[in-house]
Amino acid sequence: MVPLYLSDVRAASEAYERRDRDTAEAYVDRASGLRYANRSLYGACAVTAVAGITHAHLTFQPEDRSSRPREIPTRTEPRAKPQASLLPFVAPAPRGDGPGFGGGMVGVSGRF
Repeated sequence: MVPLYLSDVRAASEAYERRDRDTAEAYVDRASGLRYANRSLYGACAVTAVAGITHAHLTFQPEDRSSRPREIPTRTEPRAKPQASLLPFVAPAPRGDGPGFGGGMVGVSGRF
């Protein structure tokens, strides 16, 4: 709305320079209405923000936490040792400019 307001103020100034009082007053009235609307919308936004923050503070309920001791089960089987593995791989690579393959990839895949 600010660009419209500034445009109307500039147009009113130009109309006053041309001695066109009726047009100048129309631009001033329009600029005044835009300023009123702009300030009203900013005020409504501020009131909404304050109301939201106030509502959040008034209705806040802290989280309830509780803990219960639990029995840790005993392991009956021996734990298996992890095994490391390395596997080579070869795969085709797609071309960047269309369908088909443009080369290949060679690498090593591992787990540990």
